[in-house]
Parts: sequence; structure tokens; C-alpha cells
Amino acid sequence: MALYEIAHGPGISARHLQVRISVSYKTAWRMLHQIRRALREEQLSLVLTGVVEADETYLGGRRKGPRGRGARGKTPVVGLAQRAGPLVALTLPDVSRKSLHASIRSHVRPGARLVTDEWPGYSRLRAHGYRHHRVLHEETYVKGQKHTNTVEGFWSLLKRRIRAIHTKVSQKYLDYYLAEASFRYNLRLQPDRLKATFQACLVPLRG
Repeated sequence: MALYEIAHGPGISARHLQVRISVSYKTAWRMLHQIRRALREEQLSLVLTGVVEADETYLGGRRKGPRGRGARGKTPVVGLAQRAGPLVALTLPDVSRKSLHASIRSHVRPGARLVTDEWPGYSRLRAHGYRHHRVLHEETYVKGQKHTNTVEGFWSLLKRRIRAIHTKVSQKYLDYYLAEASFRYNLRLQPDRLKATFQACLVPLRG
């Protein structure tokens, strides 16, 4: 039932799974986190090619006060999306060039066409073999194929889902929730969503 909700539903909280399958809250919570842990392993193995968008956002922290870069108590997250392909979302210690480059080099194959905004952390990517294009948001958000709308659309879906289903998520487990959200997003590419979810979980959970 938990796997089915991951594959075909908008997601499910531990409280709702507890009621759905008549187990304790602790059991439901552990089941969901075991699944998310397995999905994270699957996500960490992805390597993107072709045209790839990169963008960051901030999750958690205080509801009031500054938003975006520099917001207090929030966790930086980077999203890497292959056009018409899979997406990877990861937490970062910060949005420095060192941190952003490390995530890109881990999940984007050199030679890819990388589209980002004007943030300085994305500078010097050409030195690593990427064809880098910048979108200047002060001027325009879309210029032909130069845009980061795919990742920005995912951020919107992710934030709405967290508010609607989980209310909030802790920084400690944020990578697990990101893995679930990005895996579900990538299921749009799969004809049999439940089978793909079972296969993604099978090997990591055996370990």
C-alpha cells in the first residue's frame, strides 16, 4: 500500500498510512523512510545528459522574514533536470561555487548543455567540459530554449506537496523527502509506475 501511494498517489504522510494499514505511527513512519532511503540510492545513481537545467531553492526555516538566498534557518537545495528526462534534487551545505559544481559534476555528464541563472556559483562550468548558458532573470525568464522553467515548476509542486501532506519536514530527513518527490516526478517516464517503484526499492532494501 505504501509503495502504491508513492507510485500512483500524490504522496502519503505516516499518520495517514498508520490509519490506512492499521499499524502504529512508528511502524508507518519507519516504512516510509525505508522506502525513501531506497529511492534516494536510486536517485544518487542518475547521470543526466543532453540539455540540463540547474536551479536552487530554500526549504524549511522560518515562515516570516527574508526569502530566497540569505534566508535564515533554511536549507539550500539544488535541482538538476534533464529536458524530457529525469530530475535529481539534493540538499547542499551552501550555494557556493564549490558545492554547486560538486553536485553538477556528480550528476551531469560533461558535454551536456547546462542552463542556469546568473548566480555566481555557476561560473566557470565550461572549465569542466559543459556548454554553459545563462538566463538573466532581470531581463527575461525565457529566451528560446534558454530557461530553467522545468526545475522551477518542480519547486512549485514540491512546496505545495510538503504543505499539503507533511506540513513541514526536518532538515535531517529532507534528502529523503526530496528523493521521494523527484522519483515520483520521474515516474512520468514509466509505463508501469508500481513496477518501477518496486524495482527501485528492491536492491537497496535487501542491503
